[in-house]
Amino acid sequence: MNKPSAYSRFCPVALLLALAGIANSLSRSIAEARSPIGIRFALGATAGELARNYLGTSVRDLALAGAAVCGLALVVKLAAPAFAAVLALWLVVPALRKSPRGTGL
Repeated sequence: MNKPSAYSRFCPVALLLALAGIANSLSRSIAEARSPIGIRFALGATAGELARNYLGTSVRDLALAGAAVCGLALVVKLAAPAFAAVLALWLVVPALRKSPRGTGL
């Protein structure tokens, strides 16, 4: 039997943390909108309509955040080799200028 990797042990924890963050975000947005919810309820909105509205808003925000994070991850993955090369040059060039033989660049 294969021993589970650290990655596979961390995934459920990361999923629980993400779900807790989503639940916190939803409860906070509803708590902040308590007065408008009461007004809409008084004007005849049903509980289902209000729930669909706030759940839809939360799902939209979650999708936008997920797309932004995935896009950023893709940019970092594609730019990492170039960033590593620039960082290496940034570290190497000053060392070459201070070479003991005085040859420099």
